[in-house]
Amino acid sequence: MNIKKILGSYIENKTKRDMYLNGKRGEHYTISNFNFDKIAEKDGEQYKIFLKDIYNTYTFEKCLLNNLNFMCQMESVEFKNCSFSGNVTITNFGHDGESQIFLTNNSQIELLNSLSVKSPSITLFDNLIYSNNLTLLSNVSYIVNSILISKNMSLSFEKESEIEHSCINGEYIDNTKKTHSLIK
Repeated sequence: MNIKKILGSYIENKTKRDMYLNGKRGEHYTISNFNFDKIAEKDGEQYKIFLKDIYNTYTFEKCLLNNLNFMCQMESVEFKNCSFSGNVTITNFGHDGESQIFLTNNSQIELLNSLSVKSPSITLFDNLIYSNNLTLLSNVSYIVNSILISKNMSLSFEKESEIEHSCINGEYIDNTKKTHSLIK
């Protein structure tokens, strides 16, 4: 299976698609309306995928993440307006310790049992996340304009976190900066 060719077919901008398929480096690619089941390998009840591209940054927009273990080694990966369900793990192993995961405008959460996000840097912006289990593990974290609701929540930030205009398990946080773990 040629993963690059499959992902490339979901890049709507033809010029960007051609650049991606021809291996152009130093670009930002947006992959839209993609169901990860198409390329992920079935592993028990979960699908798993590992993507490595330290030369480009990615946005996965309006994509479906269902029972997915998404592992990558990228400078930056964003999930925007995506639909999450089941058990979802997103891990960015990093590139020089500065890799990032962005979750932006995600509110299509259907029967999300668990969400685990691990990366040197995590940014949540305009999200509504309801999950039985929620884990965020990073060195640095920014949570802005988001609502996080979980029965079992673990937010662990090695160096610092900033939370602005967000609600965590019913507690509204207007503006705070912490330099340690926050576990609810």
